[in-house]
Amino acid sequence: MEPQGRRLWGCREEEARGQHFLNLDIGLPVAALRKPLLSCLANENGAVDAVVTATDRRGRPLDCRVRCANLLGPAKESLVSF
Repeated sequence: MEPQGRRLWGCREEEARGQHFLNLDIGLPVAALRKPLLSCLANENGAVDAVVTATDRRGRPLDCRVRCANLLGPAKESLVSF
């Protein structure tokens, strides 16, 4: 995780490496992004936006806008799966 992410979410790279994204404990309710992520993966042509209330590492609430975009390979197959 880049330094800005570590400062905001309080998660070090070694804590996140090898973990499923939806299981990360970073103050951003990533489990709430499951539906938008799956919707994005099912839609080849667009992105899906979501707004969730998160908590920074100091315990302050913030609204976080998330945009999910499907990564497609040369044959238009999804390169990401859950």
